[in-house]
Amino acid sequence: MLIKYLLAENPFNNKLALVRSLLATSTLLTLLFTDAKLLFSAPFVNQGCISGIGEYSIFCIFWDNLYVAKYIAITILMLVIIGFLPCLTGVLHWWISISFFTSSPYIDGGDQIISILTFLLIPVTLSDTRMNHWKLIPMNSISKLIANFSFIVIRIQISVVYLHAAVSKLSIQEWLNGTVIYYWFTHNNFGVNDAILPAILPLLENNWSVFLITWAVLVLELMLFAAILAPIKIKRVLLPLGVTFHFFTFIIHGLGTFFLAMTAALILYLSKMANPIAISRMHFNFGLKKLSHYH
Repeated sequence: MLIKYLLAENPFNNKLALVRSLLATSTLLTLLFTDAKLLFSAPFVNQGCISGIGEYSIFCIFWDNLYVAKYIAITILMLVIIGFLPCLTGVLHWWISISFFTSSPYIDGGDQIISILTFLLIPVTLSDTRMNHWKLIPMNSISKLIANFSFIVIRIQISVVYLHAAVSKLSIQEWLNGTVIYYWFTHNNFGVNDAILPAILPLLENNWSVFLITWAVLVLELMLFAAILAPIKIKRVLLPLGVTFHFFTFIIHGLGTFFLAMTAALILYLSKMANPIAISRMHFNFGLKKLSHYH
């Protein structure tokens, strides 16, 4: 039954392209809008380059000229987003993501997730014979088998991420008594932007609302962990809930790159990868007709 499922589903479509592009965009935005010398401070990078996988970081190889490393990384990430030769850019994408994760002191959980997911996607991309990952074409049985098995491994990994996120919070008193949201939302560095703080301050000053928000986060993370065994109908509900949850962390804490990484992870985890993203030709044609009307 499992083999039949693995051979029947063709996940090489624009949904896989979207996932890879979201992961690449997350790192790309950081590299584009942050100075290389700030991202890769000398003591941290030099220590990371001594041994282990960090030795092979692009930012160690080009340590004498970090801007060369940065522009090579940007080029590779842009090729991933464009969709050029997944069988080649899949490995290169992981190299860039693990290089950034091991060489920069300014990382968050999203960077770690990206380094893990790009590594687990390598078997998928190596078996991808398309010239461009935005195209949907028939694939051979071996490619489908490898890809679908890899997605099972990826889903287990993401499930464990949410389990760890929830369980680790249960050992912290402020999470249990429901006050942690108040402290984080009003934190000087990581709290709510001053422009929107007055709008949500009444919620933060109400004991019941703060308690409910805090425990809603814990419950959602536990639900996302358990979603690995949930039917597809439940997953369809949890997917937008999870994306919305991470979007609010972006709005509140400014973690935009983390939001992109976790959105990609949730698509891999909760959606059926064999179902491509539908683009309505009806809407597209209607738009062209309206445009021609004005000309």
